[in-house]
Amino acid sequence: MTLDETTRFRITNKFVGILGEEDAAKLMDSIPPIDWDRFATKDDIAAATILTKAEMELEFANFRTEVAMQFAEVRTEFANVRSEMRTEFADVRTEMRTGFANLRAEFAHSMRMNTLTIIGSMAALMTVFSVLTPVLK
Repeated sequence: MTLDETTRFRITNKFVGILGEEDAAKLMDSIPPIDWDRFATKDDIAAATILTKAEMELEFANFRTEVAMQFAEVRTEFANVRSEMRTEFADVRTEMRTGFANLRAEFAHSMRMNTLTIIGSMAALMTVFSVLTPVLK
């Protein structure tokens, strides 16, 4: 309830009789013309505290849920990357095995060809020497 000027004047006059004019004026000047219904009681503060606590608990629960969802997404992404890496490494291993097998086969083929070439060359040289040896003696 707001104090109107009439009520303030009436209260001031009552205080003048008790405190004197100067003290009554100072006291009334220190009381602002406000609506006393706007002051918070202990019950109002307790209710606001309970409401604030409930809002904070809800926000923290929402935050925990959001963080849990983001961690789940990260775990899923890591699992996908790990799976892709395993597939890539398996492909690389297969390519390396194939490459080494091809290299071994190529090397074996080259060795056979070189061996046959050396044997053929030696046979030709032996033939040439066998023919030339009687002629040169």
